[in-house]
Amino acid sequence: MLSFLLFALTAGSAPIHTTVADSTRVAFIAQTPVSWEDVEYDSLNYIRFTDSPLTDSIGYPELPMITCLVAFPDSVTPYLEFAVSAQREQSVDPVYPAPAQVMSYEYTPAVVDSFVQDSTAYASDDFWPSERVRIIGETRICDQRLLIVQLFPAQYRASDSTLSTVMSFSVSVSFDSASAVWSSTGLGPFQRMVDGSSIVGYHPVLQTQAPDPEYFGQVDPRTGPTRMPDYLIICASGLYDQCEDAIDDLGAHRVSLNDFDVALVTTDDILDEFGGTATAITDVILRDFTEHMWDNWGQPTVKKPEYLLLIGDHDDVYYASEPWFLPTHEYPWCGELIPIDMDMVGNDEWYAYFNDNRDINNDFPDMMVGRLSVKNGEGADTLSVMIQNLIDLEDPAGQSPSPDYRRRILRLAGTGDDHGEGYQTYQNWEPNKQWTLRFSNWMGYEYSTTYCGDGRSFIDKDGSILKSCEWRDACLTEFGRGAGVAFYSNHGDFHMLSAGLEWLLCYIENVDPYTRGARDSTFNNYQIEENLSTIEDYAPPFVLLLCCGSGTFNHTIDHHEDRPTYPTLCHFDNATSQVAAYDFGTDCIAEKLMKYTDVPVAGVFCGSLSSDIFPFYESYGKGILEAVYIRGFGRLGDAIASARTQYNDDFWVSAGFYHREMGQFNLLGDPALDISDRIKYPNYCDLVIHESDITVSGYPLETSTGADLAMTFTVRNIGALDSDEFDARITFSYDEYSLIDYVSCDELAAGAEEEYEYTWDCARWFDPPMEITVK
Repeated sequence: MLSFLLFALTAGSAPIHTTVADSTRVAFIAQTPVSWEDVEYDSLNYIRFTDSPLTDSIGYPELPMITCLVAFPDSVTPYLEFAVSAQREQSVDPVYPAPAQVMSYEYTPAVVDSFVQDSTAYASDDFWPSERVRIIGETRICDQRLLIVQLFPAQYRASDSTLSTVMSFSVSVSFDSASAVWSSTGLGPFQRMVDGSSIVGYHPVLQTQAPDPEYFGQVDPRTGPTRMPDYLIICASGLYDQCEDAIDDLGAHRVSLNDFDVALVTTDDILDEFGGTATAITDVILRDFTEHMWDNWGQPTVKKPEYLLLIGDHDDVYYASEPWFLPTHEYPWCGELIPIDMDMVGNDEWYAYFNDNRDINNDFPDMMVGRLSVKNGEGADTLSVMIQNLIDLEDPAGQSPSPDYRRRILRLAGTGDDHGEGYQTYQNWEPNKQWTLRFSNWMGYEYSTTYCGDGRSFIDKDGSILKSCEWRDACLTEFGRGAGVAFYSNHGDFHMLSAGLEWLLCYIENVDPYTRGARDSTFNNYQIEENLSTIEDYAPPFVLLLCCGSGTFNHTIDHHEDRPTYPTLCHFDNATSQVAAYDFGTDCIAEKLMKYTDVPVAGVFCGSLSSDIFPFYESYGKGILEAVYIRGFGRLGDAIASARTQYNDDFWVSAGFYHREMGQFNLLGDPALDISDRIKYPNYCDLVIHESDITVSGYPLETSTGADLAMTFTVRNIGALDSDEFDARITFSYDEYSLIDYVSCDELAAGAEEEYEYTWDCARWFDPPMEITVK
């Protein structure tokens, strides 16, 4: 059976390809064209590079930087060689300096750029950076050693404003094969995500599967179960006492649906085994346990666990006796202008940094991690209902397509005060409207987008299309319909999506008669609990909150009651005739979305404290959508890991470690929950061809009748059923002309992909540029 065959819009090519990966070396080529735009600062002209990750040495020229991860054996020393093509020098305007990242409190807390120019760097007679290619360090994912190799396609000499660029690199890293030791588990579950990423030279390792999957139930944290589990639950002891049946149902569900081995441990048992004389569970004790589990349970050299689910809520340590207490790892934001008593960043994935020193707070985790952040109050069993909602989400649909809003992408965004003029001006928050519309059209999904400016009750000065009350109501309406994926990209705070915020939080007579305050101007905790409801055919979405603060689940009771900056963003006690008193509670808005079980969501991916916008909102947003709908990674944790793998280049700092945004975004939800068609429609295949999987040769072969144009395309079956044989239709379009041809394709197994080659005898009357589609 053939169904859901999607098509590509244009042709493109991947920039990095492995050419050799054998017993002595890894070699790869990287195509690195550069582009820039003219910018102005303080009446001076600069050029600023676009479409590439950039160096971040504050005050030094900001230049393109490509970071590759080279799969490498242990116990050997790497030897680096490289060559470049099409090297060129030219005179240009000065290159814009890499800005500092600082906190702004002009409105809700936000990370902004601050212009800094290093006088020594801009008087130098040497090219910056000094090396074209360098090994800056190494890292590990799961059990695989990875060299961090940086490529610099542009170098800049400031003394005479000369730019030196290259078009491509050929890189070789060799080693002594006699001393090489290769990992038996490699990248583990992450090896599924290597294709198309910046990881080069990797050979897949056969992964061990449980012969007869089992839910081991509550196990001793020291000895563990008889086999290494695929899926581990760490639960606050009091919550397990209250909700044992529901939690065990989830464990059994993972066994029956996913063929996982599943085990559970409680915080009291971990404290008894690993706490020594401590009387309360801490992040350090939890890390002691997870590292022990990783190294000692089952057969750790044969199989590694994939998913970690935490069940419980974070607060200050003197709440450790509460039945729901399960702390996260916290660390200072380390930005400028942060008050000492401000909330810290919370990072659950720190518990799965098994290859790192514990002072590393941002890295690629070795397991997919999620949390059900819940307290369970008197007489309320929110956790059991939440778990049942998640299990129900993986029930197969009765028909295809199901009659709901699941085949819909929802985008909520806003504008930003780019020029500091007091009015909000247009800012194209990522993923932008055009990209998301194109992506939705490619899938044949419904697409909705809503913008808001500064949220005032007028629209003529700020470029917005909605008043604040209209924005609030639009959010309620759109969330009430649901979607497959819903994302918000704009300013945020702990308890709200603040694109609609009227910045004056209280009514001030004769100054701003339109102000109604944070409660009634934004989509927030109060609006969710009091006004959010579903319409018929509601579909629970996977929600991406690409903004500051909305995922600060570690916002504590003390900080909520005594917030050092903008306390009215947490509560307002002095009611006026215009603004009612309110208290948003300690839950962040991501927690509120998960806990409000009357309007269930699949999960929420969200950031703790303030985050930088570029390029991380784009990388996470595009990467997760592409993971689910192109690559078939429908499990929430897999989709996040795939986004980080495919856009890994964006997350590296010049010094060879990850940006803060790698660790400060967490998943509230079950990392193994699958939102893909593979689960919803188990009796269908799902064949996908995307533009990123089409490669066209840049060197056509001239013939007597025209030219032979070689191309390849990849077809994936991301469904649950094997496909029959099928034809791929290739269309070449140029102005009013078009030509159609077909390629016969063999059966494709579920979860498999196949690359096909095709050569087109291009007629002379076709003249590039042209559009190539494959369907």
